[in-house]
Amino acid sequence: MSIVRVDRADIWYDVQGSGEPVMTVGGDIMAHDQFLYVFTALVKRHTVISWDFRNIGASERLPESKLEFSIDRKVEDMKAVLDAAGSERAHIWSVATGSFTAITFAARYPERVASLIHYGQCAPTLGGMKMFEILQKVHDTYDWPTTCEHMVHLFAPDPAYMAWTIPIYVKNADHSWMKQYLCELQADIRDDLRATVCPMLVMLGDRGPLGSKSSYGSGWQLSQECRPDTELSIVEGGTGTYYMVDAADRAAEQAMAFFARHPIAAA
Repeated sequence: MSIVRVDRADIWYDVQGSGEPVMTVGGDIMAHDQFLYVFTALVKRHTVISWDFRNIGASERLPESKLEFSIDRKVEDMKAVLDAAGSERAHIWSVATGSFTAITFAARYPERVASLIHYGQCAPTLGGMKMFEILQKVHDTYDWPTTCEHMVHLFAPDPAYMAWTIPIYVKNADHSWMKQYLCELQADIRDDLRATVCPMLVMLGDRGPLGSKSSYGSGWQLSQECRPDTELSIVEGGTGTYYMVDAADRAAEQAMAFFARHPIAAA
């Protein structure tokens, strides 16, 4: 586990395994923990580069007055981590709001991305904003741990994982996360998506309010409009953005099959 200093903040990252590198980009609050259940399978075939956004998880927590809520900032942190890890080119596996950063990174630094998995969301949605309004009301009324508990129920991971998920939410962030989340929900990166050139796959689970038939899942249609060659992979039994948690084996196999079809050595 290592630290890279980027614009007055310490960004945590970790590199393990061997083989073609895969950089994971978790959601704003789950961070690298979102990939824990697929990590064992992934690291057997790939060099896995894990990291956390600034002010999230194991990266440095800055005073709120110094926080910058922007996708651009995250993109530059992501590049710094990739540089520090010694990777010139990598596959990217992103999920949930982490997909905003990954897509923008792929548009800005196409030479660094061999292939990209993302969640499909690339513009504001009515469902996303309604969900934020509910969370904001909870947050205004209760403390941060209670807000986290309500978030887990809204995002609906498998009940077997709820007890695991809530402490991760509490550990990885604080109340300032609400502003960061709103920044992502209001972002429209369709122009960035159109500018990408790497092989691209939208992957999501088929269950729960964030599943393939929800307003979040409608990002697949937007992805097709922006990049008609985008592939789709539905992880059966996976819950929305938690498909790599409650359907880990299927998710890992589907992701690695996509990476294998687009080897870095052939680029």
